[in-house]
Amino acid sequence: MTIAQLTQKMISYSEGNLHDISHFLKVWGFAKTIGELEGLESETHKDVQGDDYQILLEADYLVNAEESGYSLENIQNAVSRIFKTKSGKQMVKSIYGGISMEEK
Repeated sequence: MTIAQLTQKMISYSEGNLHDISHFLKVWGFAKTIGELEGLESETHKDVQGDDYQILLEADYLVNAEESGYSLENIQNAVSRIFKTKSGKQMVKSIYGGISMEEK
């Protein structure tokens, strides 16, 4: 099954729930970008753990931060506790500006 076919199935499954569809597509876009920047193999669907899981976690946080209007303090805390990939950290800094990349 291709990514496009999988995406189509998810959209059909969501039955018009635009929020869920939009959230999924945004998370997928961030995860794909971070994964490619981190040198992950394309379309890794088996044994999702380690780097795959970390990238998904970071991508989902980026979308949740935007959708929920997280404070810069919350985002800074997440960067120091959750974000591990160089690409994910760079995205946060580019999106939210004044975020420090130093760990607490």
